[in-house]
Amino acid sequence: GVLGNVGTKLFLVNQAAQVAVMAIRAVAGAIEPFVRLNSEMENIQTRFKVMIGDAAKAKAAFAETKQYADTTPFKLAETSAARTKLLSANIGDLDTLKDAGNLAAASGRSIEEAAMAFARLKSGATGEAMEMLRQMNISRSMFRAEGIEFDSSGQALATAEETTKALKNIVKANFGGMTDEIGKQWSGLWSTLGDT
Repeated sequence: GVLGNVGTKLFLVNQAAQVAVMAIRAVAGAIEPFVRLNSEMENIQTRFKVMIGDAAKAKAAFAETKQYADTTPFKLAETSAARTKLLSANIGDLDTLKDAGNLAAASGRSIEEAAMAFARLKSGATGEAMEMLRQMNISRSMFRAEGIEFDSSGQALATAEETTKALKNIVKANFGGMTDEIGKQWSGLWSTLGDT
């Protein structure tokens, strides 16, 4: 009788609750990537704002960085991390980020590593930068061809600006356009889809 009806109703309520929980999990699973991406973009914008010190310039830098990530084989997270490394060395131009991307694409290293090499050069840590660059197939002889000489300990006999400019010239001459070409292939297109 009555207890049987109550048991049946409790069973049905339990089943409905389980279905509701499964539905909530499905919806949460579907929106979670979008929430994560928006959170990541917000964090990047905040880092840029603090590092640049101007909200409008930070917004522009983020837009440039995102657009670059969208058209290259690099994901937004790694591209923004590379841009952050450059910003920490007071290198704010998009052109250097593109050079780091071309160097990374050509050498098979990460864009963050390539950006760090630019940052090390700019900070005057030539020895560290040259070791990093050696792993990316950039040699001292390439710098010598750009007019940069080295002392017996391997330190550049040039200013940080001169060595950074020389690296940019080396990358442009040897690897310019590399990310554009890779961005047109499946791996580049797949990376772009991962950020949407």
